[in-house]
Amino acid sequence: MFHNAAFLAAGVPVFDISKKYGATDMLVSDNDKGETFAECLADKDVALMRAHGSVACGSTLQLAVFRAVFTEVNSRVQHWTMDLANGGPIAALDEEEGRLADVPNNGACMRAWDLWRREIRAETNW
Repeated sequence: MFHNAAFLAAGVPVFDISKKYGATDMLVSDNDKGETFAECLADKDVALMRAHGSVACGSTLQLAVFRAVFTEVNSRVQHWTMDLANGGPIAALDEEEGRLADVPNNGACMRAWDLWRREIRAETNW
């Protein structure tokens, strides 16, 4: 929906653990389930896990956290946008725009990381 979550324009697969394993505790808790999840994730940066949550990946911890945070922010923006659009068309990033807009985000994630780290340190007196 917006440039800080541009990585989502490539698509977000949904991992449904029950399709292969039936009723489970919803955890990817062994190598077989991990391999199945990795196949679902493929080349994407984020995946949704049915009845569990989301997973964000990145080449660094800072980028993975950036993607996790902005996946959640994007979800709120998308929810509000869909509500306000009242069934009408929504202007979102296409895959090419997402790829292009994500390039500066890979560097900008450090600015966000530094801000979040300062905020946590201030809150926790750490």
